[in-house]
Amino acid sequence: MGERNNGINIGASAGAAVVASGAGRVAYVGDDLVGQGLTVLIVHNGGWRTVYGHLGSATVSDGDDVRQGQQIGTVGLTAGDGRPSIHFETRQMQGDDPVAIDPLTVLPR
Repeated sequence: MGERNNGINIGASAGAAVVASGAGRVAYVGDDLVGQGLTVLIVHNGGWRTVYGHLGSATVSDGDDVRQGQQIGTVGLTAGDGRPSIHFETRQMQGDDPVAIDPLTVLPR
């Protein structure tokens, strides 16, 4: 649709659990980011950030510590294509800038 996409879209059943890819601290929960719908951002060790967009609900709050595999929300329907999915991004801090890294290159399969 001509929009920039810095991550991957993952299809799943509406309402399915979305879990944290790694341990960290929730830095943002909200729907103020244009084009992302309800979003959770987690800060991890080593300058890593993960972003989970288009959630149906969030089960964490700003400042919460989460463990790997902990549920942080549910799959939503706000991606714009009529199918339930989440948008997932990984970012690595380089100085003060979060640089998008293809999640498929850093996550185990």
